[in-house]
Amino acid sequence: ATTFSLNLPQGVYYWNISCWESGIGIVNASETRIIFINPIDVTLVSPGNGTSSNNSEGNFTCNVSSSNNLKNITFYLWNSSDSSLAYSLSKNLTGTSNQSVFNYTFSVQGDYLWNCQASDNTSNSDFSSNNYTIKYDSIKPILTVLSPENNSYYNELKSNVSSDESL
Repeated sequence: ATTFSLNLPQGVYYWNISCWESGIGIVNASETRIIFINPIDVTLVSPGNGTSSNNSEGNFTCNVSSSNNLKNITFYLWNSSDSSLAYSLSKNLTGTSNQSVFNYTFSVQGDYLWNCQASDNTSNSDFSSNNYTIKYDSIKPILTVLSPENNSYYNELKSNVSSDESL
């Protein structure tokens, strides 16, 4: 047995395997195999990883390209606190590249993970390599001015403020 190890870039490869015997030629086997290396590339575009937002309307953009015709793309949003699926939506696609925008209205504050999974017409599918995070926080922090006291006069301004959230 002979083992080959190759590092090939993304693409579709046709590998023809034939068995030869010295002086005779092809001996009972010649076969071509199709090999797909990363046939689908999914990129999360926006919002960027680690985004914080106080806007309940979220727009999530995913790019996908494939060496084959695309079939669909599915957007997933998970609640980070318990890993539950908060929302998913699929869209049918055509062609070999696409940019899809998914809209979601947040109703619960918290940290979320999101990603997109695309499939092509040859049953290949893939997610983006990493989940992105987004934090939805619509409650304004409560600030309390501890000093200076109201209607105070100073030569320079120094203040001491506390909050119910991290500053």
